Amino acid sequence: MSERSARPQRLVMRDLERCCKTAPMLLLCLDYDGTLVPIAARPEDARPTPVVFDLLTRLASAPGIRLTIVSGRPVAELSTLLPVPGLTLIGTHGLEIRTPNGNVSPMLPVGAFMPAIARMQREVRQLIRDKDGFILEDKRQALALHYRLADPQEAAQIVSRIEALLRRYQRNGVALELLHGKKVVEIRPVGVNKGKAVAALLQQIGRSVFPIYVGDDTTDEDAFQVLADRGLSILVGNVARPTRAHYYVEDPRKVCELLEHVLTCLVHTSEKNSPAR
Repeated sequence: MSERSARPQRLVMRDLERCCKTAPMLLLCLDYDGTLVPIAARPEDARPTPVVFDLLTRLASAPGIRLTIVSGRPVAELSTLLPVPGLTLIGTHGLEIRTPNGNVSPMLPVGAFMPAIARMQREVRQLIRDKDGFILEDKRQALALHYRLADPQEAAQIVSRIEALLRRYQRNGVALELLHGKKVVEIRPVGVNKGKAVAALLQQIGRSVFPIYVGDDTTDEDAFQVLADRGLSILVGNVARPTRAHYYVEDPRKVCELLEHVLTCLVHTSEKNSPAR
């Protein structure tokens, strides 16, 4: 798949099965909101079901796979939502990573941009003061303004004013950028995205791994691009928009079916490769 965006194909499970059976090891990367769980009006309401938790637990302990959650949420929050042993967590769109042994490290020098994030937070809070339907999420190393519950016209005005604020910061040499998602805008350091995080993970693991990335939002497109000529990328949900993903599934329920299928393939492959008794 080239750099230009195109329309993906519906995922056929036999394509997934072929990849699982032939790869020596899988790197399975999953977004959280809109992928593992449906998007909720309030971020705190988007919680994994027992089915999702069970699937992740079984996958994380299965042979031949490295399971990774790649999310805009902070690592600390992901750790609480998904207390699954053996998970690698990439949080805040790639700003921080937690290894399966629990070690958390930033992927950029924190001190370089934290003062600017704090100033921006004060200014955004002032913009939305006394306005209904806005939720400002402090991710410590980034900010996210959710406006799913806000009046659409008022939300458009607020986003426009944030864009103007950010341009002022950028003219003064502050390396922050604005990322648009589903009814959310995020202010983050320049040069951070899920694609770079996945590329760094692939470099760390080595060339023998086969990567699969599943995500639903525009924030996942950088990861889709990294896997354009390597691995498998799967968009969750609306296929009306162009995307760099190879395939699509309709919703988080279909993602659960996909995960169950991966697990079945891994178990069968492991049994096949086990020495006869």
